Amino acid sequence: MIRLKGSLAVALLLFTGVALGQVSVPVTFTSGSPANAADVNSNFTAIANGINSLQSKALTFGQAWAAGTAYAANTVVTSGGTSYISLAAISSGTTTPPASDTANWVAIGSGVGTVGPAGPAGPAGPAGPAGATGPAGPAGPAGPAGATGPAGPVGATGAVGATGATGPQGPPGPTGPQGPTGATGPSAINTGPATLSDLSGNWTVFTLDQLSRQLGDCVLTFDGAGNVSGACASYLSVAGSLILQAAPSVTGTYALNPGAGPTAYSVGLVFGSPWLGTTWLINWTIDRTRSSVTGLQQSNGGGFSTISGVRTQ
Repeated sequence: MIRLKGSLAVALLLFTGVALGQVSVPVTFTSGSPANAADVNSNFTAIANGINSLQSKALTFGQAWAAGTAYAANTVVTSGGTSYISLAAISSGTTTPPASDTANWVAIGSGVGTVGPAGPAGPAGPAGPAGATGPAGPAGPAGPAGATGPAGPVGATGAVGATGATGPQGPPGPTGPQGPTGATGPSAINTGPATLSDLSGNWTVFTLDQLSRQLGDCVLTFDGAGNVSGACASYLSVAGSLILQAAPSVTGTYALNPGAGPTAYSVGLVFGSPWLGTTWLINWTIDRTRSSVTGLQQSNGGGFSTISGVRTQ
């Protein structure tokens, strides 16, 4: 036998335990004392009546709380991220928010919490039955041409055919272009006595006398018949100082000098302005290839100079 002290209270709680109603039973039972059916039924009848009376107290769910709005009792609103339920009717002139108006509102929840971490993936379910085969899709575009395959083996050589008849002779072809001129052969070496024509052409001659006076290159032309013409460069050097003068023209004659050797000549030069009247007598020896000369010059002033020269044309 259960012993119940005082009254039996039945509390209906919503979310955080707000009491929406309370029922008291009329009979209290004492441990060790027998209970009769009428007392037990009386208590259950009181509980049933209390539960039934809650049907008239259904909750009304509003939205966000707004100042100055009237709310009926048992209305749920949100404010500041927390849900509240009104304990009584609230007039439209109230501007105190639920968090501060604890006489009329009681918190029942703090809104939606943060999303928890994702749970572990569940095991894969069994494979479903294969679906029906779909219709064939359209044909795709043609692919690129493949690479050329390797050449096949060479076939066997066929039998030689019979020789055909000789055809008629064709017309002569056009004359081909003239070929390039061949390289110039080596100069002939004159092994005999010198001649006047051995000096024919242009020569460039440089002189240096015993007083270190230098006459620049003289360009002389020998006509092959004993005559000389030309000009000399326009400078002299006297005792290390450079004296510039105009280029003098040169005329003269030349002849064989057999007494000095088989390729020796006597060359006499007469200079024009500004060396007017100056004459040189040159003992000139030409080499066997007729390409260079050396010699000793005797001037009308009593001095002498060495000379050297090369053929330029």
